[in-house]
Amino acid sequence: RVVVDPARRSFVWRRRFAFRTRSGSLTFDDIRAVYAERSIGDSRVPSRRLVICTRNGETIPLTAGYRPDADQVILRASEQMRAVLGQHPASGDAAKAMVMAGRIMEAIAFLRESEGLSLIDAKRRIDALHGSESRSNR
Repeated sequence: RVVVDPARRSFVWRRRFAFRTRSGSLTFDDIRAVYAERSIGDSRVPSRRLVICTRNGETIPLTAGYRPDADQVILRASEQMRAVLGQHPASGDAAKAMVMAGRIMEAIAFLRESEGLSLIDAKRRIDALHGSESRSNR
């Protein structure tokens, strides 16, 4: 369950899986990126989950697991959330958030899917992002 309040610029989420519940509240400024994460090794119908990356580098999956997304409902939901948050649909921000979280392979796959890049071009972009993150953390 997700409640977005544009007037208060707040984002409240709650995720239940079996007997476990995880929830939280964020302001729009706390959110660095929202993206549809694709499961690794997925070669047929893409399975995705909606993920939020915070400014402090934490990743928050909004669903307990990946779901088949042949009709791209989860992908469109991430785009709609970015629009409400006032974030541009730039996939580079989401890829950078993935790199910061140490998810290099997922970032490459994300760029390939979202921008239609070749494997080599996506890897070059991620390498450049990874290099700039390494230098900024020194």
